[in-house]
Amino acid sequence: MNDDGKANSTVRSLITKVGAFLTWCEQEDFIDNNPFYNLKLSHYGKESLPYLPFDLDELTAIFAQEMEDADRLCLSILAVTGSRLDEIALLDWSQVKTEFGITFIDLRPEEVIVKTDGSHRVVPIHQTVAEDLWSMKTSDCGRIFNYNIDANGKSQNDASKTLMPYVRNVTKHKRKVVHSLRGTFKQMLENAGITQDMIEKLETGEVSLAEIDVAIRENKVDKRVNDKITGHSARDTAGKYGFGPLLIPRANAVSKIDVGFLGLRHRDSDR
Repeated sequence: MNDDGKANSTVRSLITKVGAFLTWCEQEDFIDNNPFYNLKLSHYGKESLPYLPFDLDELTAIFAQEMEDADRLCLSILAVTGSRLDEIALLDWSQVKTEFGITFIDLRPEEVIVKTDGSHRVVPIHQTVAEDLWSMKTSDCGRIFNYNIDANGKSQNDASKTLMPYVRNVTKHKRKVVHSLRGTFKQMLENAGITQDMIEKLETGEVSLAEIDVAIRENKVDKRVNDKITGHSARDTAGKYGFGPLLIPRANAVSKIDVGFLGLRHRDSDR
Protein backbone atom coordinates (compact mmCIF):
# COMPACT_ATOMS: atom_id res chain seq x y z
CA MET A 1 0.00 0.00 0.00
CA ASN A 2 2.87 2.33 0.75
CA ASP A 3 4.43 1.63 -2.65
CA ASP A 4 1.06 2.21 -4.32
CA GLY A 5 0.85 5.68 -2.82
CA LYS A 6 -2.06 5.02 -0.46
CA ALA A 7 -2.81 7.57 2.26
CA ASN A 8 -1.63 6.87 5.79
CA SER A 9 -5.25 6.85 6.98
CA THR A 10 -6.06 4.15 4.42
CA VAL A 11 -3.07 2.07 5.49
CA ARG A 12 -4.09 2.35 9.15
CA SER A 13 -7.70 1.48 8.43
CA LEU A 14 -6.97 -1.63 6.40
CA ILE A 15 -4.22 -2.87 8.70
CA THR A 16 -6.56 -2.44 11.68
CA LYS A 17 -9.14 -4.66 9.99
CA VAL A 18 -6.57 -7.37 9.29
CA GLY A 19 -5.29 -7.00 12.84
CA ALA A 20 -8.79 -7.57 14.22
CA PHE A 21 -9.05 -10.79 12.23
CA LEU A 22 -5.65 -11.95 13.47
CA THR A 23 -6.66 -11.18 17.05
CA TRP A 24 -9.62 -13.49 16.60
CA CYS A 25 -7.30 -16.15 15.14
CA GLU A 26 -5.11 -15.85 18.24
CA GLN A 27 -8.07 -16.11 20.58
CA GLU A 28 -9.29 -19.22 18.77
CA ASP A 29 -5.78 -20.78 18.90
CA PHE A 30 -5.28 -20.80 15.15
CA ILE A 31 -2.05 -18.80 15.64
CA ASP A 32 0.22 -18.29 18.64
CA ASN A 33 0.55 -14.51 18.36
CA ASN A 34 -0.92 -11.67 16.36
CA PRO A 35 1.97 -10.37 14.23
CA PHE A 36 0.05 -7.14 13.56
CA TYR A 37 -0.22 -6.21 17.24
CA ASN A 38 1.17 -2.77 18.11
CA LEU A 39 2.53 -2.05 14.63
CA LYS A 40 4.05 1.40 14.11
CA LEU A 41 2.39 2.78 11.00
CA SER A 42 3.13 6.50 11.17
CA HIS A 43 5.78 6.34 8.45
CA TYR A 44 3.70 4.39 5.94
CA GLY A 45 1.55 6.00 3.28
CA LYS A 46 1.11 9.60 2.24
CA GLU A 47 -0.20 12.32 4.50
CA SER A 48 -3.94 12.66 4.01
CA LEU A 49 -5.01 15.84 2.26
CA PRO A 50 -8.30 17.53 3.19
CA TYR A 51 -11.20 17.54 0.80
CA LEU A 52 -11.68 20.77 -1.11
CA PRO A 53 -14.94 22.76 -1.18
CA PHE A 54 -16.77 23.31 -4.45
CA ASP A 55 -16.69 26.70 -6.11
CA LEU A 56 -20.01 28.33 -7.03
CA ASP A 57 -19.93 27.20 -10.67
CA GLU A 58 -19.34 23.58 -9.64
CA LEU A 59 -22.06 23.77 -7.02
CA THR A 60 -24.53 25.21 -9.52
CA ALA A 61 -23.60 22.59 -12.13
CA ILE A 62 -24.15 19.73 -9.69
CA PHE A 63 -27.71 20.80 -8.95
CA ALA A 64 -28.45 21.65 -12.60
CA GLN A 65 -28.34 17.93 -13.46
CA GLU A 66 -31.30 15.62 -13.84
CA MET A 67 -31.44 13.35 -10.81
CA GLU A 68 -33.80 11.31 -8.68
CA ASP A 69 -35.90 13.42 -6.30
CA ALA A 70 -34.51 11.60 -3.25
CA ASP A 71 -30.92 12.14 -4.39
CA ARG A 72 -31.58 15.84 -5.02
CA LEU A 73 -33.14 16.20 -1.58
CA CYS A 74 -30.22 14.43 0.10
CA LEU A 75 -27.65 16.61 -1.69
CA SER A 76 -29.68 19.74 -0.94
CA ILE A 77 -29.84 18.97 2.78
CA LEU A 78 -26.10 18.29 2.81
CA ALA A 79 -25.46 21.60 1.03
CA VAL A 80 -27.46 23.75 3.44
CA THR A 81 -26.64 22.00 6.73
CA GLY A 82 -22.99 20.94 6.49
CA SER A 83 -24.01 17.60 7.98
CA ARG A 84 -22.06 14.40 7.45
CA LEU A 85 -23.39 12.06 4.76
CA ASP A 86 -24.25 9.25 7.16
CA GLU A 87 -26.24 11.62 9.37
CA ILE A 88 -28.50 12.48 6.44
CA ALA A 89 -28.56 9.10 4.69
CA LEU A 90 -29.88 7.47 7.88
CA LEU A 91 -32.43 10.19 8.67
CA ASP A 92 -35.80 9.13 10.07
CA TRP A 93 -38.91 11.28 9.69
CA SER A 94 -39.19 11.32 13.49
CA GLN A 95 -35.97 13.38 13.57
CA VAL A 96 -37.42 16.17 11.42
CA LYS A 97 -39.12 18.67 13.72
CA THR A 98 -40.35 22.25 13.88
CA GLU A 99 -39.87 24.71 16.75
CA PHE A 100 -40.21 28.50 16.66
CA GLY A 101 -41.22 28.16 13.00
CA ILE A 102 -37.82 26.58 12.24
CA THR A 103 -37.48 23.17 10.60
CA PHE A 104 -34.54 21.26 12.02
CA ILE A 105 -32.96 17.84 12.29
CA ASP A 106 -32.72 16.44 15.80
CA LEU A 107 -29.47 14.47 16.20
CA ARG A 108 -29.51 14.57 20.00
CA PRO A 109 -31.03 11.12 20.82
CA GLU A 110 -28.51 8.57 22.06
CA GLU A 111 -29.63 6.02 19.48
CA VAL A 112 -28.79 8.32 16.57
CA ILE A 113 -25.51 7.25 14.94
CA VAL A 114 -23.08 10.18 14.80
CA LYS A 115 -19.30 10.43 14.49
CA THR A 116 -18.53 11.86 17.94
CA ASP A 117 -20.39 12.65 21.14
CA GLY A 118 -20.27 16.34 20.23
CA SER A 119 -22.14 15.56 17.01
CA HIS A 120 -25.37 15.07 18.96
CA ARG A 121 -26.96 18.41 18.08
CA VAL A 122 -29.87 20.23 16.45
CA VAL A 123 -29.36 21.26 12.81
CA PRO A 124 -31.58 23.97 11.24
CA ILE A 125 -32.54 23.50 7.60
CA HIS A 126 -32.79 26.46 5.24
CA GLN A 127 -36.46 27.22 4.65
CA THR A 128 -36.24 26.64 0.89
CA VAL A 129 -34.96 23.08 1.35
CA ALA A 130 -37.29 22.51 4.31
CA GLU A 131 -40.24 23.10 1.97
CA ASP A 132 -38.94 20.41 -0.38
CA LEU A 133 -38.42 18.06 2.55
CA TRP A 134 -41.96 18.50 3.90
CA SER A 135 -43.42 18.05 0.42
CA MET A 136 -41.93 14.54 0.30
CA LYS A 137 -43.15 13.47 3.73
CA THR A 138 -45.15 10.26 3.65
CA SER A 139 -45.31 9.27 7.33
CA ASP A 140 -44.40 10.37 10.85
CA CYS A 141 -41.66 7.78 11.19
CA GLY A 142 -39.49 5.59 9.01
CA ARG A 143 -36.39 6.36 6.99
CA ILE A 144 -36.47 9.28 4.57
CA PHE A 145 -33.95 7.73 2.16
CA ASN A 146 -33.54 4.11 1.09
CA TYR A 147 -29.75 3.93 0.83
CA ASN A 148 -28.62 0.48 1.98
CA ILE A 149 -27.46 0.04 5.56
CA ASP A 150 -24.29 -2.03 6.08
CA ALA A 151 -23.34 -4.45 8.86
CA ASN A 152 -22.11 -1.54 10.99
CA GLY A 153 -25.46 0.23 10.84
CA LYS A 154 -24.13 2.89 8.47
CA SER A 155 -25.48 4.02 5.12
CA GLN A 156 -22.78 6.36 3.89
CA ASN A 157 -21.07 3.85 1.58
CA ASP A 158 -24.15 3.12 -0.49
CA ALA A 159 -25.23 6.77 -0.41
CA SER A 160 -21.80 7.87 -1.60
CA LYS A 161 -21.83 5.36 -4.47
CA THR A 162 -25.22 6.71 -5.53
CA LEU A 163 -24.38 10.41 -5.22
CA MET A 164 -20.76 10.52 -6.39
CA PRO A 165 -21.62 10.23 -10.12
CA TYR A 166 -23.36 13.62 -9.89
CA VAL A 167 -20.11 15.09 -8.56
CA ARG A 168 -17.91 13.32 -11.10
CA ASN A 169 -20.08 14.61 -13.94
CA VAL A 170 -18.94 18.09 -12.89
CA THR A 171 -15.38 17.63 -11.60
CA LYS A 172 -12.79 14.85 -11.71
CA HIS A 173 -10.71 16.40 -8.92
CA LYS A 174 -9.91 13.61 -6.45
CA ARG A 175 -10.24 15.95 -3.48
CA LYS A 176 -13.72 17.09 -4.48
CA VAL A 177 -16.31 14.56 -3.38
CA VAL A 178 -19.76 14.51 -1.76
CA HIS A 179 -18.10 15.34 1.57
CA SER A 180 -16.90 18.59 -0.03
CA LEU A 181 -20.41 19.95 0.50
CA ARG A 182 -19.58 20.09 4.20
CA GLY A 183 -16.60 22.39 3.63
CA THR A 184 -18.57 24.40 1.08
CA PHE A 185 -21.31 25.02 3.63
CA LYS A 186 -18.84 26.14 6.26
CA GLN A 187 -17.42 28.67 3.81
CA MET A 188 -20.88 30.04 3.02
CA LEU A 189 -21.71 30.20 6.69
CA GLU A 190 -18.61 32.22 7.49
CA ASN A 191 -20.03 35.03 5.38
CA ALA A 192 -23.50 34.94 6.92
CA GLY A 193 -23.40 34.52 10.70
CA ILE A 194 -23.40 36.00 14.16
CA THR A 195 -20.81 36.65 16.85
CA GLN A 196 -20.19 34.98 20.20
CA ASP A 197 -21.29 38.15 21.98
CA MET A 198 -24.60 38.13 20.12
CA ILE A 199 -25.26 34.51 21.15
CA GLU A 200 -24.68 35.31 24.82
CA LYS A 201 -26.88 38.39 24.69
CA LEU A 202 -29.64 36.47 22.95
CA GLU A 203 -29.56 33.81 25.67
CA THR A 204 -29.90 36.43 28.41
CA GLY A 205 -32.51 38.48 26.56
CA GLU A 206 -30.28 41.53 26.18
CA VAL A 207 -30.90 41.68 22.43
CA SER A 208 -33.87 40.71 20.28
CA LEU A 209 -33.95 38.57 17.15
CA ALA A 210 -34.81 41.70 15.17
CA GLU A 211 -31.64 43.39 16.41
CA ILE A 212 -29.63 40.29 15.55
CA ASP A 213 -31.15 40.23 12.06
CA VAL A 214 -29.78 43.73 11.46
CA ALA A 215 -26.38 43.06 12.99
CA ILE A 216 -25.92 39.69 11.29
CA ARG A 217 -25.41 41.39 7.93
CA GLU A 218 -22.23 43.05 9.16
CA ASN A 219 -20.58 40.24 11.10
CA LYS A 220 -18.71 37.03 10.38
CA VAL A 221 -20.14 33.83 11.74
CA ASP A 222 -18.73 32.90 15.11
CA LYS A 223 -16.72 29.68 15.23
CA ARG A 224 -18.91 28.40 18.04
CA VAL A 225 -22.03 28.69 15.87
CA ASN A 226 -20.25 27.11 12.90
CA ASP A 227 -18.99 24.21 15.02
CA LYS A 228 -22.36 23.71 16.66
CA ILE A 229 -24.18 23.40 13.34
CA THR A 230 -21.67 21.03 11.77
CA GLY A 231 -21.04 18.93 14.88
CA HIS A 232 -17.52 19.99 15.85
CA SER A 233 -18.29 20.91 19.43
CA ALA A 234 -19.77 19.63 22.70
CA ARG A 235 -23.16 17.92 22.44
CA ASP A 236 -26.34 19.96 22.69
CA THR A 237 -28.32 20.07 25.91
CA ALA A 238 -31.14 22.42 26.83
CA GLY A 239 -29.52 24.79 29.31
CA LYS A 240 -31.13 27.14 31.81
CA TYR A 241 -32.34 29.41 29.01
CA GLY A 242 -34.15 26.55 27.26
CA PHE A 243 -34.08 25.10 23.75
CA GLY A 244 -34.32 28.34 21.75
CA PRO A 245 -30.70 29.49 22.12
CA LEU A 246 -29.54 26.13 20.78
CA LEU A 247 -31.44 26.57 17.55
CA ILE A 248 -32.38 30.19 16.84
CA PRO A 249 -28.86 31.68 16.34
CA ARG A 250 -27.95 28.84 14.01
CA ALA A 251 -31.17 29.17 12.04
CA ASN A 252 -30.57 32.92 11.67
CA ALA A 253 -27.11 32.24 10.26
CA VAL A 254 -28.33 29.51 7.89
CA SER A 255 -31.20 31.70 6.63
CA LYS A 256 -28.68 34.21 5.25
CA ILE A 257 -27.07 31.69 2.88
CA ASP A 258 -27.78 32.33 -0.80
CA VAL A 259 -29.28 29.08 -2.11
CA GLY A 260 -29.48 30.23 -5.72
CA PHE A 261 -27.13 27.37 -6.66
CA LEU A 262 -29.98 24.93 -6.04
CA GLY A 263 -31.63 25.95 -9.31
CA LEU A 264 -34.13 28.17 -11.07
CA ARG A 265 -37.14 26.67 -9.28
CA HIS A 266 -35.72 27.70 -5.90
CA ARG A 267 -34.60 31.13 -7.06
CA ASP A 268 -38.10 31.85 -8.34
CA SER A 269 -39.68 30.72 -5.08
CA ASP A 270 -37.38 32.98 -3.09
CA ARG A 271 -38.45 36.16 -4.88
